[in-house]
Amino acid sequence: MRRGTARGGRLMHAPEFRDLRIVLPSAFSAGLLCWSALHVVPAAFEGFRQSVTAQAEQESAQLFWFFDIAMAFRLYVAVMLFAGAAVWLFSGLALVGLLVPVLMVALPRLAWKAMRKRRQRRFDEQLPEALLIVAGALRAGLGLPAAVQQMTQEARAPLSQEFGLLLREQRLGMMFDLCLFNLGRRMPTASTTLMVSAMRVAAQSGGNLAQTLERVSTTLAMRLQMEAKVHALTAQGRMQSWVVGSLPALMLLVMAKLQPALVAVFWDTHAGWAALGVIVVLEVLGMLAIRRIVHIDI
Repeated sequence: MRRGTARGGRLMHAPEFRDLRIVLPSAFSAGLLCWSALHVVPAAFEGFRQSVTAQAEQESAQLFWFFDIAMAFRLYVAVMLFAGAAVWLFSGLALVGLLVPVLMVALPRLAWKAMRKRRQRRFDEQLPEALLIVAGALRAGLGLPAAVQQMTQEARAPLSQEFGLLLREQRLGMMFDLCLFNLGRRMPTASTTLMVSAMRVAAQSGGNLAQTLERVSTTLAMRLQMEAKVHALTAQGRMQSWVVGSLPALMLLVMAKLQPALVAVFWDTHAGWAALGVIVVLEVLGMLAIRRIVHIDI
């Protein structure tokens, strides 16, 4: 009878033991995951915040922008979360909603790069006229620092800001050649490099600086005209790259509204997600190839 009771007891507790062998590892894994999330996620977010704010401080100083960086970062995070939630509600796919904030991580870097290029282009456009003003002041008998100061007072940003910083560096005791070198480092364009090289050579060799600046101004003006002509001729190719890149996405959205069952294979199957990944990669490569073809250096 004891043997039967023991056998019966083993038979009665065997399912419970099996449940414990499943529940305990699962509970341990869930606890470890929660502990990792509580420690890893805040550390990762803090690293992301420091990286974004440090880049914002550096870039805003170079662009002469002054704003509350902490408030801008909070607004940026709010926009990321709002965009992810909006895409999730619109598409009904949680994975796509989580993917949007991840893609927006690169948005500040791209925005700073675009603003830096725009500032450099405006500087290059203002530079030929500024050099003519400096050359005229030199012919009138002023020294180079006084001529640059007069030009800075008449010019607009960003050229007035950059040359004003050059003058402040010189007042602090820095050599004029080093001030020009710093200007070329802040504005790494071909026009600035040509201007800085001409001014340094003319200042060191004792040549006619006013005549040199006039020649540089004429060369830069002709270069800007040629760039504008090439930009106009390649406008169709650039527009083609945007059409090629956006047309498949627009067609997919239209088909999702008109024939949802036909497009559902892309969202509901692993093969569909793989096909979408291949399509995105090929579209990006096509856009980059077209823009590389139409990009012509002068």
